[in-house]
Order: sequence, then structure tokens, then C-alpha cells
Amino acid sequence: MLKIMAFISIFCVLISYKSYAALQENLKQEEILRLEKRYDFTDNVITSQDIIQDAPFFELFNIEKTVNVYKVKSAFVVDKFKEHNITVISSSPTIEFIRIKQNRIKALEEKIGPLFVEHYAKYNILIQDVFVSPINNINLDTLKLYDYEFPEKAQKRSSGTFVAHFIATDGDIKRVYCRYEIQATLEAIRTTKTLRTGDLIGMNNVEIVRIPFENMGKELMQKSDIEQYSIRSYTVKNSILHKNDLTAKIIIRRGDLVYVLINDGKVLLGFDGVAQQNGAIGKKIRVKNPKTNKSYDAFVIDEKRVEIR
Repeated sequence: MLKIMAFISIFCVLISYKSYAALQENLKQEEILRLEKRYDFTDNVITSQDIIQDAPFFELFNIEKTVNVYKVKSAFVVDKFKEHNITVISSSPTIEFIRIKQNRIKALEEKIGPLFVEHYAKYNILIQDVFVSPINNINLDTLKLYDYEFPEKAQKRSSGTFVAHFIATDGDIKRVYCRYEIQATLEAIRTTKTLRTGDLIGMNNVEIVRIPFENMGKELMQKSDIEQYSIRSYTVKNSILHKNDLTAKIIIRRGDLVYVLINDGKVLLGFDGVAQQNGAIGKKIRVKNPKTNKSYDAFVIDEKRVEIR
């Protein structure tokens, strides 16, 4: 009996030790900090505490006074913290530092915002903020906006650079490189269940959600596309759908009974057949005449009819 009790005690101690070890491992994982893609700064010296507020103080690097936007490789920052026995990880190859005491160019913000509203109206874009500032420190108080070059490709990104021209009081035109950032959300379609090739996309398997503009990627599926298309390939639950995920709506499925029209340009004949493939309007599928056991190529006209041409 004593041996059994001793064994149970040892077993409980082992279980407790394993639980404690697992807890310690979880705590270690929680201590690993993930670096952000962007940080604000005011002083020209970037320190550890600009990244992690409670970190031991040490200098990372210097930024010139004329620079408002500075990018650095994430690996450099990770290594600097590692030198001080602090583990951090990054999800992006670079980190961007933005000087917060910089000039916002309201005149350009008022012009850039409507471009995005017009371009993404089909996704019911909602803009929280549009931020435009000069890349380098420059006094714009004595300058007036003359024109700007904002290419269409810039409207596909949530941040980037473009060129504007300002006119001085003496008539000189100054070329200014500007940085923009847009904070907005778009309407998107997300699957609520796993879809298989050819499944009709409807409100029984998708939902309308809003996503950050920066997460858009490829051209999104629109609300008006629901019930109008089938899914192109196997798609898992909670996937955001894009245009290239869609294929023509399947209206005839393999095994469906269809009426087969034969049109030789002179006489229109027909017979009852069986679809051997899935098909959308205008697509060619194989159909079988069950009486003769012969198969033919036919084009889908509607949900019940195909035509041999």
C-alpha cells in the first residue's frame, strides 16, 4: 500500500512539473514581441524604447534631421535587440519610421482622398484618414500647390510616394516628393463554409464583411456578383473572394435531364438527353441520347436546354 501511495505521489509531482514547464514555455512565448510595420518618432536618435517602451535603453540608429520617412531592415532591429538578450520577431522585411512633427499638406489630402473614393466606389470604400506630407523637411508656408502627379497605380496601395509641384512667391516652381497614406475599409465577400468547384456563390455560403484597404490585394468580388457566379476551385471557409476566384454560373449539372436542340440552319429538331458535364450559359458540354446511347457536343442555352450547332 505504501508503495502504491509513493508511486501516486511521484506521478503527481511529475504531472505538476510538466504542467509548470508547459506554463513556463507559454510565458516565454508571450514574452516574444512582434515588431510593427511602422513607428512614429520625434527625435533623430531612435532608441530601443521607441520600439518597446519598457525595454532597457540603448541606441538603435540615427536619422538625419531632413528626413521625415526612414526605412530600415527588420533583421537589423531584431539583431540589435538580440544583442541585449531580448527576442523580437517581425512579419515584414522592413520597418518604416515616420516623423510625427511633420507638415501635413491639407491641399493634397483633399485631392487624393476623392481619387480613392471614386476608384473604389464599387466596394463602398469608407475612408478614416488620408495623410500626405513631404518626404524631406521643407517649409511649405510660403509655397502654394501648383499641380501634382498621382499615378493610377498609386491608388492600388495604401501608402507610397508621388510628386507635387509648388510655386513660390517669386514664381519659381519647386518639385516636392511627398508620402501618402490612406486608412480605409472596403466591402468584401467572405465564405462562411468550404466551397467546392462549381458551387454557386450565394448568401447561404458567403457573407458581406469590411476589410482594411491594405489587405485588398487582387480585385475583390463585389456584392452584385453574389448568386451570379460559381466558385472556380476548392475554397476553404473564411476566405475573402476575389474576381479570379469566380467562374461562370453553373446552371446545368452532370446527370440533369435536358432538351437537346439540333440546329442545322434549315431544320430545328430535338430530343431528350442527359448532361454528362456541368455547364454555364454559352459553354460546350457533352450530352447523351439515352435512346441511342450516343453522345454529342452541345452549347448551354438555359437551365433546361442545350443546342447542337
